[in-house]
Amino acid sequence: MKTCPYCAETDLKDAAIVCKHCGSDMPLSRWDYRLAVTALVLIGAFLVFAGAATAIQWSNADAKIVTSDR
Repeated sequence: MKTCPYCAETDLKDAAIVCKHCGSDMPLSRWDYRLAVTALVLIGAFLVFAGAATAIQWSNADAKIVTSDR
C-alpha cells in the first residue's frame, strides 16, 4: 500500500497513479523513470539504425545503375 505525499492517506494501491482522496498525481518511482528512459533510448537507437539502413540501401541502389557500352 502507498501513502499519498499530499494528503497522507494510506489506503492507496501500489499501482495508483492518482490519489483517490485528493486527486493529486502520485510521483513516479525511480523504476518508472528508468523504464521510460530505457524505452526512449531503444526507440532512438532503432530510428538511427533504420535511417542508416535506409541510407545504405539508397546509396547502393544508385551505385547499381551502370550503363554498358557493349
